[in-house]
Amino acid sequence: MKSLIRKLQNRDQTSRILENTLIFGLFVFMALIPFHLVIKKMVPDPIGTYWKEILLALLVLLSILYMIFSGRMVLPKKRLGLAIGVYLGFILFRFLIDGSGVVGWWGLYISIMYLPIFYVVFIILENNPSTLKKYLFVVVAAGTIISLGGIIEFIFNIALWPSTELTIRQGFPDMYIYGTHIRRVYFVLDSPTTLANTLALILPFSIAFLFTSKKMFHRLFYGLASILMFTCIIFTFSRGIWVALAIAFVPVAILFLREKGRMWTFSFVGALILLGIVIIIVLGNRASTQLQTEKLTFELNASEYKKIVLQSAQPLIDFDPNKSNFEIQNWNLPDPIMKQNDSRSILYMHPISEEVQDEITFPLEINQSSVLKFSIAMAKEVWSTENGDGVTFKIYLQGVNDSSKDKFVFVRYINPKSNPSDRRWRNYLVDLSEWKNEKVLLHLITQSGPNANNNFDWAGWGELELGQIENLQNVNNINQGANPIITHIRSIFNWGTDETNRDRLAAWNLGLDAWKKSPIWGMGLGTTGTAALRTFPESAFVTESQLLKSIVELGIPGLLIYLYLWLEIVRSLVGIYQDNDNNFDKKFILALVSSFAVVFIDGLVYQNLEVKQVNAYFWLLVGILVYLNNRPKKTQTTQTN
Repeated sequence: MKSLIRKLQNRDQTSRILENTLIFGLFVFMALIPFHLVIKKMVPDPIGTYWKEILLALLVLLSILYMIFSGRMVLPKKRLGLAIGVYLGFILFRFLIDGSGVVGWWGLYISIMYLPIFYVVFIILENNPSTLKKYLFVVVAAGTIISLGGIIEFIFNIALWPSTELTIRQGFPDMYIYGTHIRRVYFVLDSPTTLANTLALILPFSIAFLFTSKKMFHRLFYGLASILMFTCIIFTFSRGIWVALAIAFVPVAILFLREKGRMWTFSFVGALILLGIVIIIVLGNRASTQLQTEKLTFELNASEYKKIVLQSAQPLIDFDPNKSNFEIQNWNLPDPIMKQNDSRSILYMHPISEEVQDEITFPLEINQSSVLKFSIAMAKEVWSTENGDGVTFKIYLQGVNDSSKDKFVFVRYINPKSNPSDRRWRNYLVDLSEWKNEKVLLHLITQSGPNANNNFDWAGWGELELGQIENLQNVNNINQGANPIITHIRSIFNWGTDETNRDRLAAWNLGLDAWKKSPIWGMGLGTTGTAALRTFPESAFVTESQLLKSIVELGIPGLLIYLYLWLEIVRSLVGIYQDNDNNFDKKFILALVSSFAVVFIDGLVYQNLEVKQVNAYFWLLVGILVYLNNRPKKTQTTQTN
C-alpha cells in the first residue's frame, strides 16, 4: 500500500511539474512570437530560425505526457473541436495523396503552422482557468511594446530594426506612403501590413480589460496600451486593417452599449475618434514634405498608359546618346489584370559590375510642357530565386548651363523574383517642365540591387518617349495638388487607377486563373504564397486572399471546410455570448468576436494566416474559444477573473 501511495505521489508530482512547465512554455511562446525576426537575427541557426517550431513541438509533447501522468484525456466536446479536426484532417489527407515533395512539405507547414497551439491552450485552461487572463495580458503587453516601437519609429522617421525581408523585396528598409515622405512603420516585424494585422487582433482585448479592470493603475495601463495600439495602426497606413477594424467594431460597439459602463464606452470611443482626427490633421500638415522624385513621377496603369499620346513625340534614342553600342530588344510580358501578353520595344541595360552602374546620357532641350513617358521591367527569364537581387532604375537630370536644379527625377527598385507584383510592366510619366527652355543631360542609370549582385540584372527601359502634354492634370490618376493623406484614404475605394489596388486585382486574377485549371480538386498544397515563393519562385504568385488561397490550393472541398471552420467559430461565439451572465465574460467574448472578425475580414484581401504572429495568436484565440465552449452551460466564471 505504501509503495502504491508513493507511486501515486510521484505521479502527481511529475504531473504538476509537467503542468507548470507547459504553462511557462506557452507564456514564453506568446511573449516572444512578435519578436521572432529579432531572435532570428541574434541567435545562430538553426535555433534562431526554428525556435518557434521546436518550442511548439516540445509543448505538444509536454501536453501528451501531462495527460498520461495525470490520467486525464482531455478532448473538445462541441462541434468547434470537430471542425478543427476536419480542417486538420483534410490538409493531412491532401498532403499524403498529392505527393508533391518539397512543395507539399512547405504547403503542409504553411497551412498548419501553429494550429496545435489551440489544443495546448485548451488543455492548460481546462486545468488552470485562471491562466486565461494572464496569457491575454502577455499578448497585450507584447502588443504595447511593438506599438511603442512603431510610434517612436514614426516620430524619429527611421527604421529602428531594419527589415531584411523588406529590403529584399524593395531594395531598402524604409517604407512610405506612395508619393510622400510619410513613413509606414513596422518596428521589429517584416512589413507595416504585418504589424497592423497583429495589433488589430490584440487591440480588442486591451479595450475589454480596460472596461473590466477594478484598479485605477490597471485601467491606466490598458487605456494607454489601447491608445498606443490604435495610434500605431494608423501609422502603418494599412488600409485593409483600417476597413476591417471599422467593420468589426460597429456591431461590437453596439453590443458594448448594452452592457454596464455605458459612459465609459462613450468616453473612450470619443477619445479614440478625437485622437484619430488629431493624428490625421498633423499628418496632413506633414504630408507637404514629399520626396523630390515623387513630385515629378506618376505611375500609370497599363490602359491609361496606352491611352496617353504625347504631342511632338520622339523616341529618346533619337537624341544622340553618348553610347553608340546600346541594344534594342523586344520583350513580351504578361499583364495579369488585362489577361493578355504585352509586347514592347526596350532599351536593354545591365549594371557593369557590383560597384559600377550602367549609364547612358542623352542631350535634350526641354520645352514648356515636356514629359518623359516610359516603362520598366526585368526579363522574365530572371524571375527565379537564384538569379540576382533586382535592379534600381534611375533618371538624373543635369543642367548644361545651370547646375542648381540637378537631381534625380526618377528612382525605382524592382525585384520580380521576390515581389510578384513586379512581374509586369511598370508604367510612368515624369514631368520635366521644371527645366523648360533649358538644355540638359538626361542620364539613364541601372544599378544592381541591395546585395550588390549584378548577376542576371537584365533591365529594360520600355518605349522611352519624349513629348508634350498641355495639361498634365487631365490625365487620370495625376493630381499634383492633392493631399497625399487624403489620397491614400480615398484609394480604399479607388480600384480603377490606384496601383497598389491594381496589384491586388492582378493577384486575384492570377489566383482565379490558376483555380480554373483545377476547379474541383485545386492545385495542391504549397502552390501559392510563401510556400510557392520558396520552392518555384519564377512562376509563383500570391493570392492576396485567405479565402482564394483555400480554393486555389484545395479546391471546392478545401473552401467548404475553411468556411465550415469559420461557421463553427461564429456559432460558438454566439452560443457563449448568449449563455454567459458574467460581466467580465461578456466583454471578453465581445473582444473575441472583434478579433475573429478582423482576421476573417482582412483575410478576404490578404493571406493573413501566413503571418507567423497572426497565425499563433489566432490559434491561441481558437483554443480559448474551444475552452469556453466546452464548459457546462450557465457556469459562473469567477475563476477566470
